[in-house]
Amino acid sequence: MKLYLKQEVFTLLDSYNIYDESQLPVYKVKTRIYKFPPGFDIVSYSGDIIFTVSRHFQFFGRKYDILHNDVTVATIERRFALFERALDITTVTGDVFSVDGDYFGWNFTITKNGMPYATIKKVLLSWGDSYEIDVYDDRECAFATALVIAIDDTFHDGRRR
Repeated sequence: MKLYLKQEVFTLLDSYNIYDESQLPVYKVKTRIYKFPPGFDIVSYSGDIIFTVSRHFQFFGRKYDILHNDVTVATIERRFALFERALDITTVTGDVFSVDGDYFGWNFTITKNGMPYATIKKVLLSWGDSYEIDVYDDRECAFATALVIAIDDTFHDGRRR
């Protein structure tokens, strides 16, 4: 299933809308700055929080936790790679995700246990950050959205401000 993530441009905080292939709204991503730790909420258009992405600052880089119903289901950490952007993701179910992307942080491939999970491509000619997300399992769209938000924040947050 293809999803389209589009950043709202004229807001003080990062805010995204996620659309399906028919350009119908599916999710909304809202920045959480008044809670600790800061992060993002992935919200359905009916208003339910599906996932929360919590940002933890570390001496070298950042660490992210993805929570579902206040329970951590995944942890994301940046790994050292010389000429590419790379993250490792571990889940409570034991699945091992790997994220490999280009140097600029625009295009990524996510694998789950060595199998393709999703591809993310940055749309270059758009206002704000826009991504096309191709998720290979339709049941994983909300979790894939949480991953993309964490990836985008990891590689691009310092350059936006």
